[in-house]
Amino acid sequence: ELKKRAMAIFEGRKRRGGSVFLQMHGDYLRAKDSVLLGPVLAKAGDTSNTYDIMFADTCQKINRRGVDHERIVIVTKTHMHLISPPLSKPVGKFACPITALQGLSMSTMADGVVIVHTAEVDQLIILNKKAELATVLLRQRQTLGAPELPLSFSDTITHKVRGQGILPSRSLTEITVMFQESAQCPRRTIQHHFEAGNKRKLIIEVPPDMCSQARYQLNNRISTGRAVRAIAAEVRTGAAASAPKASPL
Repeated sequence: ELKKRAMAIFEGRKRRGGSVFLQMHGDYLRAKDSVLLGPVLAKAGDTSNTYDIMFADTCQKINRRGVDHERIVIVTKTHMHLISPPLSKPVGKFACPITALQGLSMSTMADGVVIVHTAEVDQLIILNKKAELATVLLRQRQTLGAPELPLSFSDTITHKVRGQGILPSRSLTEITVMFQESAQCPRRTIQHHFEAGNKRKLIIEVPPDMCSQARYQLNNRISTGRAVRAIAAEVRTGAAASAPKASPL
């Protein structure tokens, strides 16, 4: 069901790679087994039991200075969290009720960038399971009886951050995030940097295999049947060979 919904919300709006056929498993890190995670969730106002974790996986967060930080993204029945790893010593870095999220923004390319919009600071993260994350958030939002979570797809996105500098002000400022295809990027790898002399324009370079050469373009329909099963088997084989190890508990 989740996979069908992900196909429906992305079709014609975002290019897709072979990962479209991977099964969705939710908790990829066995976060439910972490005895130290519950207090971290509770401190953020999330009364969910760890058994209520709907999604957990690693991601990279890009901060306001353009620096990457490893995070764990967790979705419970009521909240979305970003946790500093490992799960044996988790530290909460961001939490927001799912009903308070203001939207998700992604490019039209097959990259894993997701910008999570809130009333305060937005969160720019990169993860392999962006379709599953978006689908789980949409479903939980509906379950909670909140209005549908807005999804937008554009190669130019506005991203709210705290003021720049060593001692940033509490006021919000906006960064423009621009996605560009670049033949200089290695396959399946994105790169990012600020425009020269402009800390308010973040350039995300995407390789051709995630853009003009992606398996599914914006005008393609994702077919079904025997061909899909063959491609799915191929994708699973490749994913198993390159799958990252789960964070230690």
